Amino acid sequence: RMEAAGSSFQCGTDRMYTAAPAALGICEFTDPVDENATWSLRVFNDYNTGFKAHFPVPSPILFRMVFNVIPEWVPGPFPLGFSFSSQDYITEAVKSNGGNAAYTPYIFESDALIGPKPDFGKGF
Repeated sequence: RMEAAGSSFQCGTDRMYTAAPAALGICEFTDPVDENATWSLRVFNDYNTGFKAHFPVPSPILFRMVFNVIPEWVPGPFPLGFSFSSQDYITEAVKSNGGNAAYTPYIFESDALIGPKPDFGKGF
């Protein structure tokens, strides 16, 4: 079933390519050590044109993911999840979808991060 979910995920991300210009990278892959685990990565350089736009409500993206991909994530929740963002972005992400509260947040403005805030807009 993961192969079918992967095909649907690819269709969804293909649609995200034009819908969310600030979605710099979106991928999921089976863990090479544990075939029952999935790595999921999202990189956005703007909240509105990246995070919100990658999963607009309602949209063909939403329906593709809800009916074909998300059921494969059950039983969830993800045992490990991290967010690297500004405080404002993670706050808005949780307002958009309460499930985002499951991520351990690393806030760019805090002293808890190693290194400087990344500049994903360089070169654009």
